[in-house]
Amino acid sequence: MDYLAVGLVIKGNYTNSLPLFFEALQEAEKYGYADRMGSLLNNIGDTYAELGDYNRAIVYAKRNLILSQREHDLELEVLACLNLGEYFINLGQVDSALIYENKAYERNRVFKSSSMDQDILYNLGRIQAKFNNGDIALPYYRRSVLLLPQTSDLVYASKAMYGIGELFEEKAHVDSALYFYKHAYQMAQEGNYPSMMLNASKRIAGMYEANEKDSFLRYLKLSTVLRDSLLSAQKLREVQNLTYSEQQRQLELENMKEKEEEARNLNITYTFIGIGIILFITLFLLLSRSIIINEKWLSFLGVLGLLIVFEFINLLIHPTISRVTHESPLLMLLSMVAIASILIPLHHRLERWIKVRLVEKNRLARIRNAQKIIEEANRKDPEGDQKQTDPGMHELPGGSRGPFEP
Repeated sequence: MDYLAVGLVIKGNYTNSLPLFFEALQEAEKYGYADRMGSLLNNIGDTYAELGDYNRAIVYAKRNLILSQREHDLELEVLACLNLGEYFINLGQVDSALIYENKAYERNRVFKSSSMDQDILYNLGRIQAKFNNGDIALPYYRRSVLLLPQTSDLVYASKAMYGIGELFEEKAHVDSALYFYKHAYQMAQEGNYPSMMLNASKRIAGMYEANEKDSFLRYLKLSTVLRDSLLSAQKLREVQNLTYSEQQRQLELENMKEKEEEARNLNITYTFIGIGIILFITLFLLLSRSIIINEKWLSFLGVLGLLIVFEFINLLIHPTISRVTHESPLLMLLSMVAIASILIPLHHRLERWIKVRLVEKNRLARIRNAQKIIEEANRKDPEGDQKQTDPGMHELPGGSRGPFEP
């Protein structure tokens, strides 16, 4: 997820990279991956900065700073302060920018990163230039450029060269300004930094406009070509962004259809289970009034039916509990205990009702059925019934009766 989002950022697809960064950040926060969280917070801040939303970029950079201090991650702390200073510069809040860049500079004296030192020095130069302290800004820019052999970062070196050119141009030192603007253009060209190439060529063309028409036209044409190239690249990125957005929309539609199909299948399953439970209860109530099964089987089926019903209730409410509690083990445990405190007494009452009332009804039905059978047998054989009821009377040989006959 992270790599896909970074790839979109490299292609200039900042808007579509943010959801991927957020999804990865949520996963990192869930499992407590501090290193990954720091990297993602930094990427999200930079992405918002590229979109020009520096206020949101500051929010994520501050979160990154808090994380770095909590985890005692010096590198992350320096990076967060460096970024905060840069975002505040772009917002024009140079006082806040100076605080964070000074802090980044002090912390980096311990961490000793030449790459971040180059960026910090450049930003400190920008801050002093905005304070109109050109004499203080110039050494910062120069120190940033001098770190190029150690960092090989032509982008920040070209930025520092461009800043020096601006300082000399403000003082009307045309030759010096042209010198640094041309070096800024050359470094930006070697570092594949077309926006700086455009800015430098426009500055050079403007300085040549009054006296050297040929050079003016050459750099003006160059700046025009660069501007058209940047616009074409921007249009290409927009087309790519639209294509990617459409692909994502189609993917979301497919995922939605899959979820709807899963939900439909789940609802069908629940419906069949519900119908099965209703049929089971109906059959159980019918059996409770018949003589087909005995009391033990009736009691067993009643308890089994209750177990199925209450487990089905648990099955229905579990997704809701998970969603409401966000699958927090403690909250889920408390919720299940609260529900059990309601269902268990109800379960016991129903179980007693089944064992006492329905089983008793079944017993009485069996007794009534037995009496009915005896009565029908007596009606069919009344003499046998009389003999059975008067065992003292019997016939003697010759047809005479016994001594008990009156």
